[in-house]
Amino acid sequence: MISELPFNLGFASKLFYVGYQNVFFTLLLGLLCITCMHYVAETKKDCEKLKPIFYLAALLTGPYVVYMFFMDFQVGVLIRKRILNLDQTTILIMAIAAAVITINLFTALGRKWDTAKKNAFSGMILSLAVFCVIGDLLKTDYSGGGVLTIAVLYLLRKRKKLAFSMACLELTIFSVSEFTAFLMLIPVAFYNGKRGAKINKYVFYAFYPVHIGLLFLLTLLLGFTTFAIR
Repeated sequence: MISELPFNLGFASKLFYVGYQNVFFTLLLGLLCITCMHYVAETKKDCEKLKPIFYLAALLTGPYVVYMFFMDFQVGVLIRKRILNLDQTTILIMAIAAAVITINLFTALGRKWDTAKKNAFSGMILSLAVFCVIGDLLKTDYSGGGVLTIAVLYLLRKRKKLAFSMACLELTIFSVSEFTAFLMLIPVAFYNGKRGAKINKYVFYAFYPVHIGLLFLLTLLLGFTTFAIR
């Protein structure tokens, strides 16, 4: 909430602006998403009562993938608008077709899965669908794509290099300008797993709102932007 004021000024030149929320809202949604995943996969993994939810998750997987690709990812939006010129009716038909495909596919796979695997799948898909859509509705920074990035890092957490590679790839598909995220693989590759020098946590807390606020003040003083309450 503290970061939202300088964020509004930096990106909208207004002190109060509801059309775009800072990345900490995305991080919060990502945290809630992986918490739900963990809760179902670890705490409720053998709960027989959750087994029917597997089919709901299978039903939602196809439409969820279609929605995320064509509505959130820059590459998908480009294909939808510039190449295929898809309207909402066509996307809806594609989502329904995808739902039919995924529910049949996962129903077939589900015959070989035990309760724990089904519940883990259900928790992953439903958590992603709910919190990515919330990110889109709230118009948070990176929206649903940011939540998905956090989920990818969590799901692949035991293989750090692969986790970061896949997260960077997902970010690049989300927005081509994010390809520089791959540079983070360099420090990750050299990380020895030990904690570094202890720095006051408030330095890190303050960096995000302070640097955006200073950049806004600089552009305001140079006459490149304006200031408004809302």
